[in-house]
Amino acid sequence: MKISTTKMDLIALLKVFDVNFATDEDVVAVTGLNPNIPGDLAEAVTKLLKPEFDFMSSNNQEQLASQLRFCLQDASGNFDDLFSETELIFENDISDHVYFMKTLVESIERWTS
Repeated sequence: MKISTTKMDLIALLKVFDVNFATDEDVVAVTGLNPNIPGDLAEAVTKLLKPEFDFMSSNNQEQLASQLRFCLQDASGNFDDLFSETELIFENDISDHVYFMKTLVESIERWTS
């Protein structure tokens, strides 16, 4: 089965939230944060994704934002299969994958504006 480049990029994006890739410091940084609470999710995204995002070239940052926007606009925008590829660092399961992805794109757009 061939996996799309976009899906691979999104899985790579989620790796900052994956227990198999996170550092002990990352775990401590998000301990007690609930990804289903908007403020907690925004804080976790800033703590874990922003440092990685800042290392990307501006071209790669825009490509990532475009991919996220495209996936969110897709009528079948079900991210369950994407999230099944990662074991997330959070103590709570994410109840709304679409909301999680919207928070990622909103954060990225804020960082690039």
